Amino acid sequence: MPRAKLALVPLAALQAEISRRQKLLPKLIVQRDNLNRQISELQRLDVAKADEPVAPKAPKKARWHRRAKNKVGLADALAACLKGKGKVTIPEAISPRRSPDLA
Repeated sequence: MPRAKLALVPLAALQAEISRRQKLLPKLIVQRDNLNRQISELQRLDVAKADEPVAPKAPKKARWHRRAKNKVGLADALAACLKGKGKVTIPEAISPRRSPDLA
């Protein structure tokens, strides 16, 4: 949105805006003072403590999961599943139902 030229803004509108902003001034001063107080507290922190090196944390140990040991290998399981069938779709091949001879 393009800004209006101040020459085109009525004097009453400019005075109303100045008045509105002056009402906000005390609140802004309180915020500024609070921020200055926080900054000075941070600056007063013991510099020696801030300069001490922090001991690095030990890296987390990798959790090793045991690999599943199946009685029958994948190729053998698929061969037994497909035995005697013509075409098998992918969903049929990966279904969680187990063949009775694989149990």
